[in-house]
Amino acid sequence: MTYKIVDQALDQYLLQYECPAIGTELDDVAAMDYAFFLAFKGLGKTWPNPMVGAVFTDADGCLIGSGAHLRCGEAHAEINALKNVSENGLNHKLSGGTLYVTLEPCCHHGKTPPCLEAILQLPIKKIVFAYLDQSEKVKGQSIRALTAKGYVCEQRLPSTPYHSWLTRVFLHQNTTERPWVALKAAMSLDGSVARKGDQRKFITGDRAREYGHFLRAYYGAIAVGCNTFFLDKPRLNARHPLFGEREITKIIWDPMGEGLIRSAEVKPILDTWGTGFPPAIWVCDATYLKENSAHAQILRDLGFSVLGQEELIQFTAKPGGSKNSFAKTSLNVHALDQLLQNLALKFGVSGLLLEGGPGLWTPFLDAARVNVGHFFVAPQLMLGGERLNIIKAELSGEKKNISMQSHTLTLLRDDILLEGLF
Repeated sequence: MTYKIVDQALDQYLLQYECPAIGTELDDVAAMDYAFFLAFKGLGKTWPNPMVGAVFTDADGCLIGSGAHLRCGEAHAEINALKNVSENGLNHKLSGGTLYVTLEPCCHHGKTPPCLEAILQLPIKKIVFAYLDQSEKVKGQSIRALTAKGYVCEQRLPSTPYHSWLTRVFLHQNTTERPWVALKAAMSLDGSVARKGDQRKFITGDRAREYGHFLRAYYGAIAVGCNTFFLDKPRLNARHPLFGEREITKIIWDPMGEGLIRSAEVKPILDTWGTGFPPAIWVCDATYLKENSAHAQILRDLGFSVLGQEELIQFTAKPGGSKNSFAKTSLNVHALDQLLQNLALKFGVSGLLLEGGPGLWTPFLDAARVNVGHFFVAPQLMLGGERLNIIKAELSGEKKNISMQSHTLTLLRDDILLEGLF
């Protein structure tokens, strides 16, 4: 197991980054770091496309133009960077120059023409890219075509430890047709996430919560359990100095239909969301949806899409117990994958942040469907009262240890942030 101590979280890196001026001499590292920064200008707005940044330098390595893919259906990063070169009156400086781009250029027709065609018309000498596009439509074809035409093609990653954030959601969704699933949890030193009845009291400080809002925008969709929904009455949007206030896709996790029967309590919570909120999805097992169809219709009338997944929940009977006596419940992994594919393909969910609480986190961990964890640890012990731990023991299956890989440690003022892959 490896870990790195990181000076600052990604959002702070982006806030403090100083953009180079036109004419600044950039080496390969500096140019690619600038392209990485630019890519995040499309944060939360480019799906199903990835975030991409691009930078042009002249033959002497001086900056002549830059751009990013800002929104799905609009020009890609390479084209916007080329437009910027023209706006700067520096087209003549392209000869012998270099294009730095965070992802291999596209070579297929979609909502916009392929960037490869435009690049092949340029008098530049070299293309430096951070990642190959592993999607079926590209998969190295552009780099091979550019190399065949005599362009020098080199791969170089940004220097930031967060460079994989640019493509991991996009590449995962393209290869699995499921969202990249992240778990976010704030806890005390003893692993408690709240005392019962105290769910609305914050454990971590302002800086940790600010970063949590950045994660909401990065993933674009947030899921909370129905108990968290009714107890906390959250707005479930994203608020951060990088982008102000932004609405994201909201998912209420209610596999056993416990929240459906409380449909009359939902409207006051939605009133805090305002009008025109983006897709809001209520998820439960199809059996409970059928049993509570009237309540489901109330939710639909309020603007929810109500998804009933067949056989989402599976039960293990207690030995010698009655047919209605169960030792535990767990997720049917096959049904969960179908649900996740539905969220990706029908609702455009490419990244999914599981934000609370233990009744949501545990079954996803148990089913091995969490890709990355973001754990905030506050320097406090939670003494007294009945505590809620990060794992809901009665939902977990066989005894198992789940280890994080390649994780980082970051200090967020008084709190510690631990992030890593599962």
